Amino acid sequence: YDDFSVGKLVAPVLGEMLAKKLDADFIMSVNLLDSYKQRNIAGFIELLKKYDINPSKYWVDSQNVNELLRKIELLVDNGYIYSVTKEILICHCGKVDISKDNLETINMQDSLFYKKEEKYYCKKCNNECHLKKENVLVFDSKSAPKDNLLFYPNFINNDIKTFIKTVGSNEMIISRNRITGIQFDYNNRVYNLDIDFLWGVYLSLFEGYEKIVLCSNHQLYQLFVVGMLEKCFN
Repeated sequence: YDDFSVGKLVAPVLGEMLAKKLDADFIMSVNLLDSYKQRNIAGFIELLKKYDINPSKYWVDSQNVNELLRKIELLVDNGYIYSVTKEILICHCGKVDISKDNLETINMQDSLFYKKEEKYYCKKCNNECHLKKENVLVFDSKSAPKDNLLFYPNFINNDIKTFIKTVGSNEMIISRNRITGIQFDYNNRVYNLDIDFLWGVYLSLFEGYEKIVLCSNHQLYQLFVVGMLEKCFN
C-alpha cells in the first residue's frame, strides 16, 4: 500500500476536493479482507500524508467484520439470502468458482478462466475446470431494489443497465468452496462467505447520511452491487 502510484492517489485527491467543496466528511474506505498476503494501511496513510491528503476517517473492513456480518444476518431475515443447489464451475486451486447459469453472460476478457475447445481452464493454475453440484448461499438479485441508482458521468449508466439485465435478474452466489477467512452459519451449515459480497454491505453502516462514492472504472461492477445492497436496508 505504501508504494507510489498515480492510481492510488486519484480517488483520495478527488475525494478530499469534493468533501471540501460540499463541506462534508471524507471517509476513506480500505479493503484488506481479500488480501492473499498480509497487508496493513500504515504505509498508505503515510503516502497520503506525504501529499497532504487527510481523510476525516479511515474505514477498514477487517476492523468491522462483526458489523458487516450483522448486516448479512438482516439480509437473511428479510429473505434476500438463502441456500440452493446449483451447478458450479470450479477449478483445482479454487480461484474459479462460478454458477453455470452465469457462463453465457460473463465477460471472458475480465474473467478468471478462459475457454478452449469447448472446455474451461483456470487462468491461475491452468487446470481444466469442472461442473459440480453444490449447496450454496445466494443473494436474490431479482428482488433487490435497483431503482434510482445514480452514476456519473452519465455514459456509465449504459453499463449499469447491462448489470441490471444480467446480474440483477439472477441469483448471485455469495459463498465459496475455498476458504475465504470469513464463515457464516446458515441453517446449521457453515459457508465460506465471498469477501467482495461481505464488504459490499458497508455503506449501510453509515446510516442517516447522504453518500457520494468515488471509484475507478474497474470498480464499477462492485459499486453497482454496493448500491443495490444499500437499497435492501432502506
